[in-house]
Amino acid sequence: MSESLSLFTRLRRFLTTGLVCLALDVLVATLLASGAGVDLRVSQIIGYGAGLSLAYVIHTVWTFNDRYTPFSATNAGRFFAIAGVILAARLGILQLLIWSSAASIAPAFALFLLAAGLAQVLNLMLLDRLLFRQ
Repeated sequence: MSESLSLFTRLRRFLTTGLVCLALDVLVATLLASGAGVDLRVSQIIGYGAGLSLAYVIHTVWTFNDRYTPFSATNAGRFFAIAGVILAARLGILQLLIWSSAASIAPAFALFLLAAGLAQVLNLMLLDRLLFRQ
């Protein structure tokens, strides 16, 4: 195992990884919703899956590489279980935005970004405390 990373380094890596994966996530969701007419919630799930797959690989080999055994089946299961919680949170936030009439005044892109951003706070806490722990 490599030398332990500082909290600042882990946070910087998490944010960098998150931005890259969020870009993929929101791009896929927006193209599906705006370009193909797919329902916002379905677009969110598909976009999240695309970003999530990339995030698993990057977090494993770079973000938390000092605290994690790469690519074990147990940790992959935990990662995707946490991801399910985060997806539920994102969909809940998105549904609240739809019910609040935000969908009528904001583009899908903005709704996806807001839901994703709020859910990422929970994501960092769960990943750091439940999965990528020493």
